[in-house]
Amino acid sequence: MSGLSEAAERDHALRNAWNVLELSLSIARDALEQDDAARAAEFIARAEHASLQCRRLLYAPLAAAGDHRAA
Repeated sequence: MSGLSEAAERDHALRNAWNVLELSLSIARDALEQDDAARAAEFIARAEHASLQCRRLLYAPLAAAGDHRAA
């Protein structure tokens, strides 16, 4: 796989994870406003997972290059 297609795939995955993060936070906020703590907790967990995905995808090029900042 070429570097360009890997970068394009990583960019696409990052955009998807970012969208999940934003949507999950929005739904969690709405759930909190409706006093639905269980639903809010579910979507906060989804947002946390998406945040970790974003971080992994953002730092993937550094990790591949052996850069310690990717840890």
